[in-house]
Formats: sequence, structure tokens, C-alpha cells
Amino acid sequence: MFYVLILLLAIVLMNYFDIRGKKKYKQFCYNLILVILILYAGLRYRIGGDTIAYLDSFYHLYPSIEEYDWKEFYIGKDPLYTLINSVVKSLGGRFYVVQIIHAAFVNILIFKYFKKHTPYIFTSVFFYLITFYFLYNTEILRASMSIVVALFANDFVLERKWCKAVILYFISCLFHAQAIVLILTPLLFCLRLNRKTIVLWCCLYYLSIIVSSSMEDFLQLVDLSEDINAKAVNYNEKGDMGTEGFTIITYLVGVLPNFFYSLYSLYYLRKKKYSGKVMNLEPILLVGLSFIVIETVISRANRFVDYYRIYFVLMYAELFVFLIKERIYSRRKYYQLKDVIFAPLFIILLYGLIKGEGWRYFPYSSVIEKSISDHREKERINGAAPNPNEY
Repeated sequence: MFYVLILLLAIVLMNYFDIRGKKKYKQFCYNLILVILILYAGLRYRIGGDTIAYLDSFYHLYPSIEEYDWKEFYIGKDPLYTLINSVVKSLGGRFYVVQIIHAAFVNILIFKYFKKHTPYIFTSVFFYLITFYFLYNTEILRASMSIVVALFANDFVLERKWCKAVILYFISCLFHAQAIVLILTPLLFCLRLNRKTIVLWCCLYYLSIIVSSSMEDFLQLVDLSEDINAKAVNYNEKGDMGTEGFTIITYLVGVLPNFFYSLYSLYYLRKKKYSGKVMNLEPILLVGLSFIVIETVISRANRFVDYYRIYFVLMYAELFVFLIKERIYSRRKYYQLKDVIFAPLFIILLYGLIKGEGWRYFPYSSVIEKSISDHREKERINGAAPNPNEY
């Protein structure tokens, strides 16, 4: 119910400010919905799948700051996230304090990034809410902190501010080791939507098939660090590297929509010679789509796709408002296919929430009342049982 109200608020603000172009109280409303999203995620209780593992680690794995071993402060141990937990623990805080710090860090930087790259900030927030808000705020906690730092590192690369970019990529790696791959991606920032990129995607697809067929040999060849390699080997042994668990529904709901809607948004806006600031992000968007190509063969590539979901949302928002305004100004009395192009995406996302992983997030429960969803707890395959002293 709370989520529906937030979604309705985002739609109202999107219509009032982005579509109708009103300016008064725009910044106030933007800050208001930011605070709401921070509190919604920060005060949650046993919402999300990975949250339970993070909660358990806070109380039973992470040391207090007095016991923290600074020799563990290196890439592969995700030390910055661990340090946040250790400081909160030493100050007597509960895990929900970590949740609030995390939600504030992630959402403030995302909202700042939206404002930097698009005038349609509320439309961006709307698409953020229906696509990966729960992923960033309740599942991949370490990775999402890494992701939002990497966003600004990518900008510095485009601006040719190399030193600042390297520093932020390094900080991103300290939140999550997987960000080390991003150091290579600026080599692809020359990409444009043309035949060369299509050829690259074909090559990546077939190369992924080759790598997937000999994953063990590949992991031995790529020797980054003991911790990183151990994680990769563990994923491979569980069968999480390939697409064994993928079904046609997985592709239709979780993989292909991002690719085709992002690609169509970029194509259409370029065709219309659109000059918005978001078009400067074209090469980064195409890098993200390259990882989706790899994901169709190697499922764990979705960890790197996560670093580019913000760019997908920015393109969705720009095209969505552009199409609405185009129709309003043209005063057409009939509908065209492009007018309802986003309808399938909305249906797919709704299907994903209802039939997919929606049990992880609904019904909502907060640390204030700490209600337990029997259905959610029953659905969990792993994770500690609720403990009234751990929240």
C-alpha cells in the first residue's frame, strides 16, 4: 500500500512538473520524494532477499571498530561497506541504522545524477521506482553503493578528468570488488549506435559462448585475487555462471526489455535529432547493452548490467516525456503505435512483481512495528529466522 502511494505521488509530480512544465516548488517536491524513498528503504524490516544475509552479517560476522583488522582493508573484502557496519556497531546502533545510511547514500547520489543529466527528474524517479529501486535498496547493498560512485567516475571519463575518474573507480572497488571490471570499460566509450557496435555485440555473444563452455579454465586464467576468484569459482560450481536456470520468462521479463527499450529510446531520439544532455551518455548506455548481450549467455554478467540501469532509466524517461509532448503539440486525433510503446514494459514489470519476486517486498513492514509476513518467511530458502533483538 505504501509503495502504491509513493508511485502515485511520483506520477502526479511527473505530470505536474515534467509534462506540464511547472517550476514552483519543484525542488521542494524533489527533496520530499527523496526523503520518502530513503525512509521507506531505511526503516524496512526483513524486506528483500539479500537484506537478511546482510542483517545476519551485521550481528554475527562484522567486527566492532575496535576489533577491525586493517589488514583486511583491500579490494576483494569490500572494506568500505564493512567499515560502515563496524562503526555503527561500535556506536551501539542497530542494523536499520546501516539501512538508513545506505539508502541515503545511494538515493541522494542517484537523485543528484538524475538532476545533472535530465530535466525530467520525476519521470526518472518513476521509472526508477518500477524497475530497480528494490534491487538497489534491499538486495545488492554493497554493489549499489559501488554503482552510484561509478556513475560519477563515468562522467569524469567523458569529461576527460582522468585523475578524478580513477579515484572514484578505486572507491567504487572498495565498496564491491566487481567494480574492478569497470576500469576497462572506458576503452569502449567510443561506441556509437552504428554497424561497428552491432558487429561488436555479435562478437561478444559468440565469445561468451566460448567462455561459458570452458568457464573453469577461464577462471584459472583470470587471476585477480584469492577472494575474488573464490567467489567466482563458488558461483560456477553452483551453476550460477551460465543460463541453466534461465527460462523464456526470465529472458522476456528480466533481460530483453532492458535491451530493446533502451535501444529503441536511443534510436528514436537520435532519429528525431534530439539534443538533450542525456544524449551525451550514448556510449555508456551502449556499454551497458553490451553487458546484456553477455548476460544472455553468462547469467552473472547481470552484476555488471546493474551498473548501467540508471542509464536505461534516463533514456526511458527522456523518450516517455518526448512522446507525450510530441502528441500534445501535434494535436493528433488518432493513436499510433509509438504512443503506447511503453505499455508492454509496464505490463512486464507488473507481471514480474505479481508473479515473480514481489513476495520479497510486499507487504511492507517497518522496524517501528516489526510485523512478520508468514508468506515471505516461508518463501525464503535461506536466511535466519526472525529475531526480535536483531533489526
